[in-house]
Amino acid sequence: MSETTQTKRRKFRLFTRPVFWGLVLIFTAVVLLLDGIGLTLGAGMSGWRIVGAVLLSAWLIGEVIQLKFTDMFFPLAFLFLVLEEPIGTALGFKDGDIIANWIPIVAAFLLTAGTKAIFRPRHVVNGEAVSGGRLGSQTLYFDAGDLSGAVVTDHVGPTEIYLTNCEAYAGNGVIRVRDNVGPVTFHLPAGWHVVTDISDNLGPIDIPPQSGIATHSVTLEIRDNVGPVKVVVDGAD
Repeated sequence: MSETTQTKRRKFRLFTRPVFWGLVLIFTAVVLLLDGIGLTLGAGMSGWRIVGAVLLSAWLIGEVIQLKFTDMFFPLAFLFLVLEEPIGTALGFKDGDIIANWIPIVAAFLLTAGTKAIFRPRHVVNGEAVSGGRLGSQTLYFDAGDLSGAVVTDHVGPTEIYLTNCEAYAGNGVIRVRDNVGPVTFHLPAGWHVVTDISDNLGPIDIPPQSGIATHSVTLEIRDNVGPVKVVVDGAD
């Protein structure tokens, strides 16, 4: 993807998202008001269930609009869980229970990992194409003297990231994570502070407490990531 295409995509997302989510929030407020005065949309369809369905549907529509079909399975799974009871009741299942709740979540994770491994997108980072779709665990070493190519993209499985040549680090570097499935662990030197730039991340972010005066700072730019991200400070007490 060229730099011009990336710029157009960013502008498109910035232009559409506020309007899109504004309409979603207004519709959600209307549903809550209707539920508050006793109006419902059917058996089992409480206001909060409808709100959840609307927000999850918006999430799903957002993935479809961006043509990110490998990221559709989690919103589909959560949407099914929200609507399982009224659907199951309509289909005649006892107590509306169709399937154990953990099965759709595990299935969504496996489908996301599987499709990301099969469909191997190519990204352009600083003019260099980076292929994705790798399976298994990996350990990456980035030269702190030049983090311009520090990118983890489209990997399925745990990833360990280490920095070398730390004495040459000039500061204000960026390490990027894109469309990664599985846990990502950053090993950073003691005294470095972490700045996060996160968008559409499904997993938790674990960063140890940061105090005192930072010798250096580094930005972790995480986009469309599935799985936890953890920072480990090497050499810390």
